[in-house]
Amino acid sequence: MPPTILLHLAEPTFFGPLLRAVICAGYVWSGIAKIMHFEGAAREFAFGYKFRFPKAMLILNIFVVIVASVLVIVGWQLWLGAGVLGVFTFVATLIAYPFWKHNGRERVQQLFIFLEHIS
Repeated sequence: MPPTILLHLAEPTFFGPLLRAVICAGYVWSGIAKIMHFEGAAREFAFGYKFRFPKAMLILNIFVVIVASVLVIVGWQLWLGAGVLGVFTFVATLIAYPFWKHNGRERVQQLFIFLEHIS
């Protein structure tokens, strides 16, 4: 039996959506920040991550984090929204923190950040 606090996450009352909103706050803020600073984020996608179509990837990123977060927060297709955010986090972490490409101290730092994001 899961702890009582976890059972509250599935409640359709005020408390459940509030807890789910807190859990998804980082994703929602990320999407909003990318919308507010679209050109800067597009440059980061182009030059930092070297995406071939940075604006298309940015729009996809924003869409995924906002829509999946809404699914989780409202509790409709919660499993789908949570699964999409999980896969998104894994893939984005692989792209953003490729620790295997570094050596020495930087490799360790990148590995720690990678593991923090995955967990």
